[in-house]
Amino acid sequence: MFILLIIYALFCALVGAMGQNRKIGFAGGFFVSLIFSPLIGILVVLTSSHKKVWVKDSIDISEELLMLHKLKEKGIIGEEEYEERASILKEKL
Repeated sequence: MFILLIIYALFCALVGAMGQNRKIGFAGGFFVSLIFSPLIGILVVLTSSHKKVWVKDSIDISEELLMLHKLKEKGIIGEEEYEERASILKEKL
């Protein structure tokens, strides 16, 4: 009987790990599957939306700003075009 409880808790932890990158999170997925069942927990986790990753977006924007700066330094784009595009990118931050 004790082994079955450990297996049940491991399944609940697995469902929690599935919810880690979603809005429900690890704790939400774990407790829903612990209270109801791991099968219900999986359904709840899969219907939960994904977390937004802001760090990646800001890295992409900073890379674009660096690329714009290099283009300006090489003379491929002018100062006005650089300022215009850079201000658009900075607004996204």
